[in-house]
Amino acid sequence: MARKRKNANGSAHTLPTDDDVRRGMFERHVSKIEAAEAKVKLYTKDVKDLYAEAKREKFKVREVKHALRLKTEEGLESIRAEREEQQRVERWAQVVVGAQAEMFDVRSVDRVFLDGERAAFSDRPRKPPKELHVKDHPRWCAGYDNGRMITNDERAKNFKETKTLGEAAADVVDSLAA
Repeated sequence: MARKRKNANGSAHTLPTDDDVRRGMFERHVSKIEAAEAKVKLYTKDVKDLYAEAKREKFKVREVKHALRLKTEEGLESIRAEREEQQRVERWAQVVVGAQAEMFDVRSVDRVFLDGERAAFSDRPRKPPKELHVKDHPRWCAGYDNGRMITNDERAKNFKETKTLGEAAADVVDSLAA
């Protein structure tokens, strides 16, 4: 609430308080935001109409958005990151996408072998699935063995070199004697 003070001529004069100043600033912001939101609503409707028009002409919204992303540096970076991620996952899953085997000497993907590897990576038992044909069991087991070898090598890296049992026992005896 504003305070009242008398001027030199004796008339009452209202001085603004900090709260009055802040309320005025707040009202200015509210009116600016209100006008901007009205524009956003108008433009949002226009954008939706343009997407609908493109869709009627048999273009996918995803294609249009992709083209728009290609026009900005941030969009290009995000597309590159997505592609790298997709290619990494495809490589891990050993899915050959977009290669011509006769042109690039690409190995054919042995899904049975890969399923065996995945079972080993997941620490499942060495038992082929029941739905797998009997003639595929050796390839599944070979994949499992390969996956187990990779997993064991990776886990062995995490172990530190340890002493032999005799050396450890001698250290315990020495520490008790001391």
